[in-house]
Amino acid sequence: MMMLALLLILFAIAFFAFYKSTQTKNFVPVRTESPDEALRILNERFARGEISEAEYRAIRNQILS
Repeated sequence: MMMLALLLILFAIAFFAFYKSTQTKNFVPVRTESPDEALRILNERFARGEISEAEYRAIRNQILS
């Protein structure tokens, strides 16, 4: 009876370890930035020259729509 309980506990530990490892691989954080924050970042990227004016306008239209 003790052996069965020990095996059950070991199985439960292995199951939860496997379950937890598969869950963390599929985790994708959701960004919750407001449109104002997104525009601020976009403006900074444009000011630094990271994106062209055409890219800036296209992204800005997507944010505002």
